[in-house]
Amino acid sequence: MRRVRLPSPAALIALAALFVALGGPAQAARLIKGKDIKRNTITSRNVKNGSLRVADLSSAAASTLSATPANSIGSDKIADGSIAAADLAAASVNGSHVVDQSLQGLDIATNAVSADEIAPNSIQGDEVQDGRLGARDVGSFVGTKMLDFPPVAVGECAFLDADVTAVAVAAPPFSVSDDIVLVAPPSSFPDDALVLSAAPAGATKIRVRICNLNGAGGIDLPSLTYRYISFDM
Repeated sequence: MRRVRLPSPAALIALAALFVALGGPAQAARLIKGKDIKRNTITSRNVKNGSLRVADLSSAAASTLSATPANSIGSDKIADGSIAAADLAAASVNGSHVVDQSLQGLDIATNAVSADEIAPNSIQGDEVQDGRLGARDVGSFVGTKMLDFPPVAVGECAFLDADVTAVAVAAPPFSVSDDIVLVAPPSSFPDDALVLSAAPAGATKIRVRICNLNGAGGIDLPSLTYRYISFDM
């Protein structure tokens, strides 16, 4: 029979060294953990490009990366017409942010502008739509009064004093004493026989007068409702 030749001691030592050399790094890879790495020793060159994910980052780091840096978004990054009122903070837009004479009626919400936001003497007649102003928009005292005059003989006059109310509370209060006062009778008033006039009679009082200049005999009017308006002078 052929004899099997055993390795020499030197060959056995070489084989053992090769086994340790081949198995050492693999064993080390299995044994090294995060706590075995010294803090702040891993740098960018130790990390494979594109290998980190959001899950590998702390929540604070992820929030920082997702936040929008201040002043980083310009007009060229915003689509035209894409910003709505809900995207603006309250009171964040004022006159200095609006191009002069660029706003139109459609840009202003209904009832958004009050008298305090309109400069004195800034509105002219051609800026007011015809037929849209009412009595309360132009008069200081506006309202109706039911008056019951006594009988008036031919060539005589009769008058009644009536309290009137201002259209708004003001400081100082409105006064009718220096106003022009107009009183309009109802359609049943006999204007072919009687003349109607009015004048101030105090700060909140007017005097309404009827004169019988053309009536045949005395005229006794029923109680009628009259409309009044005063214009501040």
